Amino acid sequence: RRLRQAEEREAVPRSARDALRHRAGFERRVSFHMLRHAACSSIYALSKDLRLTQRFARHRSVLTTMIYTHPSFEDLVRAVERIAR
Repeated sequence: RRLRQAEEREAVPRSARDALRHRAGFERRVSFHMLRHAACSSIYALSKDLRLTQRFARHRSVLTTMIYTHPSFEDLVRAVERIAR
């Protein structure tokens, strides 16, 4: 009974989330936080703009936003090559 009440309070019922998850091609359950992290990481990867990502995520501190940066070795090489020119 208690679980049922919690499910009724959910903004998007689990059955609807599962249907959307399957439709999107996800094999496992995806939480809101996982989607938020993926979106913020994608914004940063495409823009390389930490302040833009901070604004998108609505973080007060840029330090919080830094967890979404995943610089690759190729990113480092490109940056060094730009400096060397």
